[in-house]
Amino acid sequence: MHPKKDLGYEINYPVPDFGVDHDISDSHNSEKAASASLGHKWVWVEPEEKKAPYIPPSLGVDEDIVNV
Repeated sequence: MHPKKDLGYEINYPVPDFGVDHDISDSHNSEKAASASLGHKWVWVEPEEKKAPYIPPSLGVDEDIVNV
């Protein structure tokens, strides 16, 4: 809830649900049609999370470089 409740207008209003977007629906239908025509079911496997590469801490600029 908003800390200031008397704003002069309603803040918890309903939002209409128009369902799935047509592009998403078309993509799902396209995948189903391709799977049916090829006789193969695509099984999605989530990739494992990779660890971020080690980045050594910055040790500053070497004095020899600064004096050049």
